[in-house]
Amino acid sequence: MLAPITRTCLCGIIEYTRKREKKISSRPHENILARQRHIYKSSVMKLLLPRPLAENDLRLRLLAAGQGDALQAGWVHEKTEPCAIIAEATRGHYTLECREASWHIDRGEAWVTAPDQPLRITHHADARTGAPTAFRFVHFSFMMEYGFDVTRLLRLPMKLNRRQYAPICAIIRELLQKDTPGKTPELGWQVRRTELAYTLLRLLCEAAAPSPDAHRLLTQTHRLGPLIEHLHANLSAAITAADMAKACGLSLSGFHRFFRQHAATSPLNYLKQMRLNEAAHQMLSTDYTLDAIATHTGFANAFHFSREFKKKFGCPPSVYRTGPYRNQIS
Repeated sequence: MLAPITRTCLCGIIEYTRKREKKISSRPHENILARQRHIYKSSVMKLLLPRPLAENDLRLRLLAAGQGDALQAGWVHEKTEPCAIIAEATRGHYTLECREASWHIDRGEAWVTAPDQPLRITHHADARTGAPTAFRFVHFSFMMEYGFDVTRLLRLPMKLNRRQYAPICAIIRELLQKDTPGKTPELGWQVRRTELAYTLLRLLCEAAAPSPDAHRLLTQTHRLGPLIEHLHANLSAAITAADMAKACGLSLSGFHRFFRQHAATSPLNYLKQMRLNEAAHQMLSTDYTLDAIATHTGFANAFHFSREFKKKFGCPPSVYRTGPYRNQIS
């Protein structure tokens, strides 16, 4: 029995199947249903949530498309971003290295990475003309309850083949054509932009396999939710592990066991990463000074903040602030 799905997902899958299948049997509806079952069986779409999501429990936080040219043939770019990335080479090709694995990405294909993954990207020149790589990309972030990025549920990095990437490429093209940073958008475009964002997420969830940690991450979000909410509300304060244990109603030793079981890191490191991600968001969505952002996110001073920020994101906060997705934050 096919599980119920939303009208949006069904329409998207039907249209997607219609365009891709040239040979249609005498029972086209059976082809659609069979492919639909395959998508939902093998992808992230079948993950079970600890509880139903409320209206605001899945929220778009960032959507920014861009394009450009490599500085030179063979340019190697190393970076870490607090958001997910999908990128393609429109001229030349890529080599992506991440977590001791590598992918060769040809034209018409794309790579996808999750937030906070250290990346090494080699831009190879066009084999025929020798011209440096040209590229097109979209940076995005969808937050689930308590600040959990939904792309962490996906097995990333991954490579999108031409068939998987084609509808996503169309979304990026539309964003590049109609987005005007710094200009107040019309209501119609804002609605359409939001529709494109969630369609992008659906397409990616259909293409990707679940992360090996997906179940643990969902359980973590559910069980650590009240603590994470407490930390978000008090990021500017000095918070110790003992304070966290008290917020959970546990002894300090019991809290450390509980936290490592569900978060696979130490409480204080988790808090630092939360502070840095919030600082990155404020860098792009506000005009606060570095001192103010350091204070708002609980760092002792701007020097300490800048040092930790560069260690995580690979560039100083001032450079990060002038990046391609300022003014594209929700």
